[in-house]
Amino acid sequence: NSIRFGNNQSLIRILNYEVDEVPEVWSDSKKNKAIKRLMKMIDLRLSKTSPMITIVIDSNEPGLSADIANTLVKSLNNLLDHFKLSQVKEQKAFIQNRIIEVEKDLIIAEENLKQFREQNRNILGSPALLLNQERLRRELEVQNQIYYTIKSQYETVQIEEIGNKSMLQILDDAQPGMKVYPNTIRLTIKYMLFGFFITAFVIFGKDWYSKNRLKFIFH
Repeated sequence: NSIRFGNNQSLIRILNYEVDEVPEVWSDSKKNKAIKRLMKMIDLRLSKTSPMITIVIDSNEPGLSADIANTLVKSLNNLLDHFKLSQVKEQKAFIQNRIIEVEKDLIIAEENLKQFREQNRNILGSPALLLNQERLRRELEVQNQIYYTIKSQYETVQIEEIGNKSMLQILDDAQPGMKVYPNTIRLTIKYMLFGFFITAFVIFGKDWYSKNRLKFIFH
């Protein structure tokens, strides 16, 4: 919404100062000009002590500046959520493939231990057979640990995919404000000091003259 151009107007029209005629299709030069003007309006201020970012939009209309700032934050938040969701989906697909591979290795390890025990029912008197059984058991335990770890990661990724936690924490929504220029501040202070000295000079001058008036009369 704009005071000059009216409500429900396209931002590109406002940035190109198109008051009368609005083209049906904007040219690339108009789009680039609008983007450059928009970039000049945006001021990002990074905090040195915290991860906080302050966004300031400078335009001729305070309400328009607030609308642009809020829309900018919303668009940035949506973009970050899109990137995050894409990464989560890629991670989920990778883990799903790993689960299939680990399940195959786990089944093989279980079958190897099973066949070994069926073929060697009396192994207590053979140190070599006991050693082979222990090796097969360790392999099965390792495959079990890998499988449980990957399943746990898969559950975590599913929670992240379903969850809708935003990556940005908005402390304050943009509010219309008035910009005070530094030159205006300096001029105001200069005139205040000048007025103070003039007033003080007049007051002290009158006081000094009233005290020394008789001396001037006699002289």
